[in-house]
Amino acid sequence: MVTEINLPENNLGGELPMEIIGLPFLKVLGMWSNSIGGELPLQLGNLTHLTSIHLDDNEFVGSIPDFFDSFLDLEAVTLDINGFTGQIPPTICSAASASLEMITLSENNLYGNIPDSFKECTNLMRLELNSNQLQGGIPAWIGDLVQLENLDLSDNELSGDVPTELSSLIRLKELRLERNSLSGNI
Repeated sequence: MVTEINLPENNLGGELPMEIIGLPFLKVLGMWSNSIGGELPLQLGNLTHLTSIHLDDNEFVGSIPDFFDSFLDLEAVTLDINGFTGQIPPTICSAASASLEMITLSENNLYGNIPDSFKECTNLMRLELNSNQLQGGIPAWIGDLVQLENLDLSDNELSGDVPTELSSLIRLKELRLERNSLSGNI
């Protein structure tokens, strides 16, 4: 029974093979730094045992499917450096995602607000949403994600104040907010 696929840093192209959907016990899908493209299949949500999805630095396009509430013990999602468009799916952080520790969606073409559902990811240690087109303010509830060590919201279109609640992030090692339209007092 296959539980891990790790094929990073190769010259793999084409689309994600649908045969992967036939691996019901797959826990790790690691195919970062290739040239895999097309849209992520919605059927990936059928792999309920996935704990890690590492498909960063590829050529994926389209919207990120809203299938994250299907996963039982998801710990890491890295989909950065692709061509994803649309809004961040609200289910990426749901009650089922309590074990999620890392979300990196940087360097895509995502827009809209930071979803309020992210406050459900109370074990999140790394949140990287930089280099997109995110708008709105930085939500005050980010200060409740007390496990955060890295928060990168740089290179977006965020506006408003920097919430004072960020001072609650006592484990924070790196905070990046540059190149937005933030205003107000520090």
